[in-house]
Amino acid sequence: MTALFALSAPAYADPDPSTEPAASGEPTVAPAPADPDVKPMATGADLSVKVRSSESTPGGAANVRKMITVEVKNKGPEPAKNPVVTFAIKDYDPSDGYELTGAGDFCDTAPTPATGDVVFTCDLSDKPDYALAPGAVSNLAFLQLEHGIGAEGDVVEGVASVESETPDDDEKNNSAPFTITVVDAGVDVSAYIGTDMTIDPGKTASFAGDGFVQVYNEGNTPIDGISLSLTLPAYASFEKDYGNCEYSADGRKANCSYDHQLAENQDGFAIADETPFRITVAKNAPGPLSIGDATATAAALGVLEPQEMRGAGSGQMLTKADEQDDQAPGDNVVSWAVFTTANPADVKVTSTEAEGKVGATVSVVVAVGNNGPADSPGGAEVTFTAPKGTSVVSAPDDCKEQSKGVWVCTTDATIPVGKENKGTFKLKIDGGTVEDGKAEVVARFADTDEKNNAAAVVVNVLSGGGGGLPVTGQNLTIAGIAAAVLLAVGGALVLLGRKRRAAVAEGPDGSGVAGAGPDAGAGGGTADAEEAAEEAAEAEAATVEAAEAAAEKAVEADEAAAAGSADADEAAAAAEEAEAEVDEAAAVADEKVAKAEAEEPAAAAEADADEAPEGDAGTGDGKKKK
Repeated sequence: MTALFALSAPAYADPDPSTEPAASGEPTVAPAPADPDVKPMATGADLSVKVRSSESTPGGAANVRKMITVEVKNKGPEPAKNPVVTFAIKDYDPSDGYELTGAGDFCDTAPTPATGDVVFTCDLSDKPDYALAPGAVSNLAFLQLEHGIGAEGDVVEGVASVESETPDDDEKNNSAPFTITVVDAGVDVSAYIGTDMTIDPGKTASFAGDGFVQVYNEGNTPIDGISLSLTLPAYASFEKDYGNCEYSADGRKANCSYDHQLAENQDGFAIADETPFRITVAKNAPGPLSIGDATATAAALGVLEPQEMRGAGSGQMLTKADEQDDQAPGDNVVSWAVFTTANPADVKVTSTEAEGKVGATVSVVVAVGNNGPADSPGGAEVTFTAPKGTSVVSAPDDCKEQSKGVWVCTTDATIPVGKENKGTFKLKIDGGTVEDGKAEVVARFADTDEKNNAAAVVVNVLSGGGGGLPVTGQNLTIAGIAAAVLLAVGGALVLLGRKRRAAVAEGPDGSGVAGAGPDAGAGGGTADAEEAAEEAAEAEAATVEAAEAAAEKAVEADEAAAAGSADADEAAAAAEEAEAEVDEAAAVADEKVAKAEAEEPAAAAEADADEAPEGDAGTGDGKKKK
């Protein structure tokens, strides 16, 4: 069996030159992502928290200030209302050589209580009834750790947690333990961004300064040169504006280097407003929602080290050294969400027709498509109701039978614009009357037109005996069944009439039957033809009688269905059985007609012999018998 939602378009592959922004600025169409980040059919929020910082370099001439940052994300389909982050610190004592301060925009600056097992509390917004949207990322909550040269080893142990007023589907990822350790001296670069970004589908937006990625030196070693590697989610791409950046073919990645020095202890770097990053979102990007996470990774290209000057007193100079590893790499990477504005899809469903005789197995293909303008993320649910009078022999792998004749098929795959995902149902035709079934689709993303979300599943039943009118949709009326019977056996009646006239000739005794008079020869061809013709006539009469009975049953079934009778199903089954008897009787009639046709040459030859002239044998000179 096949899967109903086997994608007819490939999932996103990187790189893909076809998605490179056009020079004219024409909006691109991006390939759909393979796995949507948010599952719209779930309920509630799903908050998660991750501690990004886990190491700090030792203090030197000045204290080191290290940011303990957390990443909070809502992976659920519903907004998380009024989210709160807490840092629970174990055995906190500032006299041990380190001090903690709530440093986020909305964090308590001092813990409660002042020492021991303490808690810092951070709101993620100062707005009343703030909600973290589905797919959103927040980096706003963090603590500042400050310590001097005496701090070493594990200096802070605690747990970061997040909760909101919205029910959470998965609370296992709502907290994360952490330990801050003072490590060896060296480079400690961190990347930070305070907010998500929103871009209209088919448009380009610019980002710089506080609204984009910032890089900080949190160690005690000066930095010479910065590397910044950026990656965007599907549907988004960088405009290839700058020579100090290398871009992937599809524009989703940019690796940039900056000749910029950062002094120790919190010196920072941001993208200048004059040279912003321009980001374009493809016109088929769905919205409004998060199309995925973007990431930035910061690193030091080199360091500045003290060095004794030769030949001249004492002094120091700064020289570029080889690139060094980062001593605290946990916060070198920062993530944020890319949101789009409203851009809906138009999901549709179609079904092919099938035809066959009673007992045959036929196939119908159900296709789910998308007229756009946006791809439809999160997949869809298709309900397939088999036509009454058929039974499902096989269904696609991702479909399950919900009740007799009703199958539900689900998928989480994105439905791209202009593509169709297809699946085949095989149906056995159980009776002569088949009522239309239905295929219905419910998209998990905004659908602008629901009028094309249902399609009839039509199976045409061919009458028995090798052809005839298809019977579709609803029970036949008396006139309909009569017409079907006449078409099925009418040709046989005409043929039989011709055969009977050919086989029956006027005898010399006036009986009207050739070969029946006193001068009849010994041959029995005419008698056999007569007998075959009578049997065929009886079979035809039986067919007509069966058709009349079937018509009565059909009327009874129609009336029972219209009245909503409890016996409607039983009446319909009786009508189908009667219709099958018509097919059987017609088949018998066909067989009898064929037999009569086979007897016709012998009867005709015998009739010709009775009328032949007399003459001398072998001369061909004869005279008509008197």
